[in-house]
Amino acid sequence: MVAAALLVADVLLTCGPLHYHVTSTRALAERSSRKGLRYKMRARDGVVRGHATEYLAELEPEELLNDPGPDGRYCAALQLARSGDPRALPLLIGTLSRGEPAASAFGVPWMRGVVAQQGAAHALGGYRDDRALTALLTAVEPFRRAVRAEERSLGISVVGALGRYGDARAVPALVDILYRGGDVSTGYVPNTTVLPSVEGSAVKALAQIGSRDALEALYRLARNGRSCRLLRQAANEGLAQALGSLPDGRSHRSVPRSNATRR
Repeated sequence: MVAAALLVADVLLTCGPLHYHVTSTRALAERSSRKGLRYKMRARDGVVRGHATEYLAELEPEELLNDPGPDGRYCAALQLARSGDPRALPLLIGTLSRGEPAASAFGVPWMRGVVAQQGAAHALGGYRDDRALTALLTAVEPFRRAVRAEERSLGISVVGALGRYGDARAVPALVDILYRGGDVSTGYVPNTTVLPSVEGSAVKALAQIGSRDALEALYRLARNGRSCRLLRQAANEGLAQALGSLPDGRSHRSVPRSNATRR
């Protein structure tokens, strides 16, 4: 009987739940132990659950996309988004828009609320699908007006995602965000008291898009000495990068305004 008990204990320590319990999550991931990671996903500790979910999403994102728990589906969607898999779009769009699954339902601390929405926005910026662009444009709409402090981080992420997406249809919203406290006709943008800012993210996004209207908005900002110095500097850097593709290598400083936005 003692021998049988020892044998059972040995089996549990070698390949059973007890083995998974005493083995680190990282070690299970290095061994590609799917069963072990699923065991860790049921841990009481939210950090352990989170790491296990993320590791398992790298191993089997397709299966985890249909997981009963929202944590698994979210991590799987982020993983699939890296390759532009359209199956992840509905969940990412739902998370960004506070739809289903609700971000507040996530059990892992760093997957909740605004943090989950930021991750979804970043992932959507890597797609080339009108559904992703529509979701980002909808999410950015409130930031065309005054931004509350608690929403600033989400605004920066959504605006940055629009820059990554690189579609000129986002330019009107980005220009409104940049100049909402100033004057677009003169290129005046007041000093921002908080950095990083949504305005700064808009400058970078406009440079990434590089359309005529986007570069005109940056050119006006760069030329207005009364505007926020840091934003003017960012606009100059963005213009220099965007216009670096001109065949004669001209700088935007030496290009008349009529030519400064030529692509």
